[in-house]
Amino acid sequence: MKRTFLGLCAAALLLSCAEEPQQLPEENAFDVAKVAALATASPDATLDGTNLGMYRGVFVSADTKLHGELIVSVTDTETPIALVELDNEKSLYFKGTALGDNQFRFKNADAFFTIDVSDRDNVVVMGSDLNSRPIHIRLVKDDAASRAAVSLGTFVDTADAGFGGTWDFISTSTSDITQPIPFPPFTFTITVDNIDELVICYDNGTPEGRMFNDTSQESFTASGCGVIPEGTYAPFTLGPETLVLPIIGARDVDEIAAFGQTTNILGNDLTWNIGSTINGATVGTQAYVSLSCTEVASGTWSWNGRSGTILLD
Repeated sequence: MKRTFLGLCAAALLLSCAEEPQQLPEENAFDVAKVAALATASPDATLDGTNLGMYRGVFVSADTKLHGELIVSVTDTETPIALVELDNEKSLYFKGTALGDNQFRFKNADAFFTIDVSDRDNVVVMGSDLNSRPIHIRLVKDDAASRAAVSLGTFVDTADAGFGGTWDFISTSTSDITQPIPFPPFTFTITVDNIDELVICYDNGTPEGRMFNDTSQESFTASGCGVIPEGTYAPFTLGPETLVLPIIGARDVDEIAAFGQTTNILGNDLTWNIGSTINGATVGTQAYVSLSCTEVASGTWSWNGRSGTILLD
């Protein structure tokens, strides 16, 4: 059954009004370089399976103007820190404080957010504020043995430019795709990141804005595109990275495929499709593609009489 969680940040919205962001005192200055290093850091394998370590997810301001990937590090031995890599190539840095009972508060000069990681599989945002409005946050555990990944995007109504927001994917699992080579006959395997969660945020004119997420995706059957053979797949992302393929050799990949998807939002079905590859008609050039690997202008969506486009960052 399709599972849709509406208003995931409701608890955070109720609590966020109780606290305002504060300027960090000079004596509390912290190592910005260490926070910036979270962008390329790997999780500590000794913390796999625990509620400590790295978390990764989505950070979106209520007006959706600040949008990025959130990376959090919490341990017993070091100061908690958090980094937001924004889609405009800028970054936000946060210093954290352990509050006890697996709760951590992160602050910078303009914003704060508080999380509870008692249940590593269900991180709770206890409160947040940015410019007197809450922040939409969705976090998942990032373990060394099971890496999390985030893909950022946006959406807009083609007939109403004022109706749009952020469209992000979170991965917490992988699948293997077997690629056959006809001559000489053999196969090789490509490991892809499953799209385990869709997170949509938009500014509906209220102080809180809205966030919706969907953790159940449908499989689709594709005719094959680029390095991906014909077959039936769960929605996935691959790359950006370089694969070394038999006979072909090194091949850059940066692929997303999610077709025939349905997400229920406020009682109406949102249908959506998106495919993107750098191994289409012009190898090396990023292009949006349809289920049949024909180049198109964008991903597409339709909901409650509206329709529009999806673009990846």
